[in-house]
Amino acid sequence: MFVLRSGCAWRMLPRALPPWHTVYRWYRRWAADGTFTRLHDILRDRLRTHTGRDPAPTAAIPDARSIVTGEGGSDLGYDAGKRTRGRKRHLKTGASAAAERSCAA
Repeated sequence: MFVLRSGCAWRMLPRALPPWHTVYRWYRRWAADGTFTRLHDILRDRLRTHTGRDPAPTAAIPDARSIVTGEGGSDLGYDAGKRTRGRKRHLKTGASAAAERSCAA
């Protein structure tokens, strides 16, 4: 519920979790050392193996999503198809629609 209300702001994490600065410190450490990338790759490989497919993806489907934002900047644009002003995020999905990699553009 807190994710819907706050967009997952660090200082609004539920009280059941450690203090926000502790959670943030561990998040930054794991993001910097590649823990999340390794975890993503392991889970993707396990999912593909579990569904009887080769662990290494052989095809990708490009997808894009427009995110409305009030912040300015050079990466702010306009999506004429959705008539939305904001940032456009691009990602690759496999045939099962599981995200392969994500990048903001």
